[in-house]
Amino acid sequence: MVGGLRLSYFQELFKNISLGPNDNITLSSTDGTLLMRWPYREEFIGRDLKAAELYKHLARERTGSFETRSVTDGVSRLVGYSRIGDLPLVVGVGRSTADIFADWRQYAFSIGLLVAALWGMVIYLIVEIRQRGEAEMNLAILASTDELTGLANRRKFDETLTREWRRALRKRRPLALMMLDADLFKEYNDQHGHQAGDRLLQTIGQAMGTSTKRATDLATRYGGDEFSILLPGTPLEEAIRVAERVRDCLTELCHAKGVTEGHLSIGVAAVVPEHGETYGVLLAAVDQALYRAKEAGRNRIESVQVRGDKPTLVAHSFRRPAA
Repeated sequence: MVGGLRLSYFQELFKNISLGPNDNITLSSTDGTLLMRWPYREEFIGRDLKAAELYKHLARERTGSFETRSVTDGVSRLVGYSRIGDLPLVVGVGRSTADIFADWRQYAFSIGLLVAALWGMVIYLIVEIRQRGEAEMNLAILASTDELTGLANRRKFDETLTREWRRALRKRRPLALMMLDADLFKEYNDQHGHQAGDRLLQTIGQAMGTSTKRATDLATRYGGDEFSILLPGTPLEEAIRVAERVRDCLTELCHAKGVTEGHLSIGVAAVVPEHGETYGVLLAAVDQALYRAKEAGRNRIESVQVRGDKPTLVAHSFRRPAA
């Protein structure tokens, strides 16, 4: 028994199937002869396709899919094929891989743009946060720094003294404090001018900063022509040596910078805090030492060791003005 099929039937059938511009449908016999193709091209009909990739797969499976480059037009396609029942016919539908991935590429491109935008936003936020952090840090530094000398200001001194007093009490360690006063500063200004007075205060600040080496030491412009240095964990004898270094350094810097030399009266006090005491004990002691330095003729160091709740004068260390 022999059956016949009009190929024009398949031509009309394939024509009504929605395909992309680079897609195709083929009907071929199992012996490799191309019977119909859409888009229709008459010269392809009857061509031997036995060497095509389709027949290699058909030999293994009746139905399947694979990617190949077409032997008829050279377009790379993803091909799905199936043998038609028990007939010696196989139909294949090929979709251009370029068209398949076109939507994916557009989607991937959109996702890429979105990711890039998100990264840009993240970087912008990081920069903003960093700049804001730096600005806040700078503001905090400005809020705790004396503009003229670059030393800590009174606010920073009060905060640090409170913290270090608690630490010294907890660890049973000495806490030393010195107060420094520029001798006869009003007369210095009257004689040399206020700009010279500012340069002297700056030089005193530089001498204090140079003479305090540890990160825990705090040099402060206490107010006007008064200064202080807080020395955590420092006994009285070592604090006196720091005071002497400040005076020596001030003399050297004044000579090096051409600043008319001024002199310092310095009071030094130290205490190991006891429970029930406040740092007011230390402040009272250092004030007493500074008063004695001024009363004894200025340009000198007086030291006080706090024992119990009363400051006790235990040592003098001084230098008289140069002739």
